[in-house]
Amino acid sequence: VETYRNYRRLLLTIQPGLQSCVQAIDGNAPEYSVNTPDAALLLGAYSRADSILTEQPSQLPPEFLFGAEPAHDWCYYYQKASLARQRGQWDEITRLYQEAAGRSLYPQDPIEWMPFLQAFAVTGDLQSLEERAPGIVEVPFVARQVCGSLKTIPNLKDETLHVVEQFYCSDK
Repeated sequence: VETYRNYRRLLLTIQPGLQSCVQAIDGNAPEYSVNTPDAALLLGAYSRADSILTEQPSQLPPEFLFGAEPAHDWCYYYQKASLARQRGQWDEITRLYQEAAGRSLYPQDPIEWMPFLQAFAVTGDLQSLEERAPGIVEVPFVARQVCGSLKTIPNLKDETLHVVEQFYCSDK
């Protein structure tokens, strides 16, 4: 793994807590966990997620250095969904969700629902969008981000926007 110092091409990756996945921050639409360190909050706007080579084949890092590939837990599905989101593959994200749910895998960090919630909104899966809401809205910091993110998705149907407003944006 080679790295080059170029502060104009910063890609910020964080693991905000022990139960969180590694998260790549997109400076154009940053998503932060409740446990995100202050330094990451300050630098997040400068992070360039477009530095991720989304069309390149995945490469496993050297096993002698990093160990064997870990079991496919929640983070595997979250990171696959995040990559699919960058590619605009919304159906793939919903497929990943169904596979993870079938294995009873769910995030410990509620911000990790974001790519799945966005996919539910884009594909019009209102039932899944509603079902995820209670766990999100109990964390107001995350709920505000989800509300803002979902409301700005272009070309959402009116009924989807209504569900977003009702379940994620209201101050009940």
